Amino acid sequence: MADKNVTKSIIIGAVALIVVLFVVKALFFPNINDTPERTITSTGTAEIRTEPNQAEVDFRIEVLKQTAQEAADEAKQKSNAVISVLKSMGDVKVETISYNVWKKEDWTEDGAVFRGYVATYTLKAKTSDFENVGRIIDAAIDNGANGIDNVQFTLTSEEEAKVKKEALKKAGEDAKGKAEAIAEGVGLDLGDIVSVSSQDFYYPPYIFAKGAELAVADSVDAGAINREIMVEPKELTVTATISVVYETK
Repeated sequence: MADKNVTKSIIIGAVALIVVLFVVKALFFPNINDTPERTITSTGTAEIRTEPNQAEVDFRIEVLKQTAQEAADEAKQKSNAVISVLKSMGDVKVETISYNVWKKEDWTEDGAVFRGYVATYTLKAKTSDFENVGRIIDAAIDNGANGIDNVQFTLTSEEEAKVKKEALKKAGEDAKGKAEAIAEGVGLDLGDIVSVSSQDFYYPPYIFAKGAELAVADSVDAGAINREIMVEPKELTVTATISVVYETK
């Protein structure tokens, strides 16, 4: 009799547990396993061509001295001079990208030969006035910069946000159109949207020139070279991709 009572209690407990699980599922997870059996997934893409509204110039100040302190002091002095003159130009923002001090050695058959310590500042100047680009390069070189690493044309964060919305909207319209065509082709109608995801938003900045094309040696008349640079930015291509899952009916 005791065994029968134990078995009966176990069965009752199991049934009660199942009932509790169903109640919990209904209250807290009402949509689980309710994914529509038939869905259509559509990927929409959009491409927008737009004019850049910001130029970026990356340049460096590099100093070689016999002690790390001497190199750091002179590099800082030149960096401050470059930043000061660029900020005085108006509509130019300057930021320090990196700073580094390292020991320079040349390797020979007899081993390492000490040459000194190199201190390097890497700076970035941004402007929305493209006529400033040549003046930025001139001023940086004239005040101590000895390398222009990169000149590129981009979008400001505000303009990027604006273009991104437009591109994503067009990608969504493209995804909907494709889904409607697929549904019509297989004899179905679109229902509600199950999910939407943005897979990609990207635009490659237009690179005007890189370091190899703009490198300036200390012995060269930097101003004479840089004043010949003609800046003619090109359009940027902005792309966006959206994936949409629809119910069918």
